[in-house]
Amino acid sequence: EFQVADDPYIFFTISVVFVAVWFEASEPERLWTQENPEWTHQCPAYHGERPHVRLRKFVVVRVRLNHSLCFGITFFEQGVPHRYRHGHGGDYVVLYSHGKEPPKPHVNEDTVWDPISLVTEERITVSPTARLDCARIHTLEDRVKVRKIGSVHPKSLPALEDRDRRAVE
Repeated sequence: EFQVADDPYIFFTISVVFVAVWFEASEPERLWTQENPEWTHQCPAYHGERPHVRLRKFVVVRVRLNHSLCFGITFFEQGVPHRYRHGHGGDYVVLYSHGKEPPKPHVNEDTVWDPISLVTEERITVSPTARLDCARIHTLEDRVKVRKIGSVHPKSLPALEDRDRRAVE
């Protein structure tokens, strides 16, 4: 169930993995595999355009007053990530479930970073095509409705902090 965090200072901590309802500008030529058409059509049009609405996954990398800075989680399909145009292969990190072997990167990926392990909530699995998109940092306000799905494993925290540090260099 999605809800506004009762105490955002406890919920939005570094390494938390969560899902949020996400709005993006309309791009008719792009195929959104996770778009929810019902939500999109319920949004009022602005100058004749409607946003795309979908569920999007994030990892908190920095906490600020009233908002958090997060990396998005994206997925590879046919060897090309949905958001690849926003970065290079070196901007992506393989994600995997703690206790399992990390999946091998696709042969066309330029991934050079160590994989990051996630500890997920019950009944949540990490796709072998899941990647942490370190090319862009997203700002999420504390009052956004969210659902926690896990966290970065403590042994992978140094890798997450390193990717965050390199993202702002």
